[in-house]
Amino acid sequence: MKLYREMSKQSVFLALGLALLLLFTSVQTGRASSVTVQDQASVLNVARVQTEAARLGRPLFIYTVPAYVDSMVEVFGVSRAFDMNVQGHLEDLGTEREKGIVIGIDVKDRYVSIKSGDQVLFSDEDARKAIKTFAAAMHQDDYNAALIATLHFLQQTLAANESDNIWGIVGKVIIGLAVLGGIIASIRLGFFKQRPDPYRHRYYHSSDNSSGGSSSSGGGSSTGGGAGGFF
Repeated sequence: MKLYREMSKQSVFLALGLALLLLFTSVQTGRASSVTVQDQASVLNVARVQTEAARLGRPLFIYTVPAYVDSMVEVFGVSRAFDMNVQGHLEDLGTEREKGIVIGIDVKDRYVSIKSGDQVLFSDEDARKAIKTFAAAMHQDDYNAALIATLHFLQQTLAANESDNIWGIVGKVIIGLAVLGGIIASIRLGFFKQRPDPYRHRYYHSSDNSSGGSSSSGGGSSTGGGAGGFF
């Protein structure tokens, strides 16, 4: 019994330590550094955009082109080709690509695309809303206003998504601790002591009649989202 008590204490401390580690990791996920703005189309106040983008707290690559010219346009059309180009620019973030976001703007075709890394709590639906925010804020070709409104939307959305994620982790930790506490209590009360099995010498065959089948979820991922749209 003394051994069980020592194991119980160690298990509780281990669980609490893991919980704190998970929470700390989740909070730190959104804290990143680099912001790059490449304004080839000369439509942005780069300093202003960089200041606003830095508040997002994660790696960010923003670029504009006067007109998107690429051989892929003839194959996929300008929107799909530009989306692929923006996706490819995630690699420009290097080791931070999985936590980063890329925003590309094609001025001639009036098309904007947003892509996020696999570890960003940002869904395709979030990205579509960001595109709508950009289009709604575009007045008299004020790209600064449209982009900054989009950055504010990203900041609010990511903060909300990360908050929900942290509370989800807390909930799982609490459930885990409750289960662990139940196991510890059962051990202390002797519920897991070996008892004679009345069916020990009975042999019978069981058949597995369950038919296997795989089900696939049709829902979109809540991370690494992206979208594009005309404005």
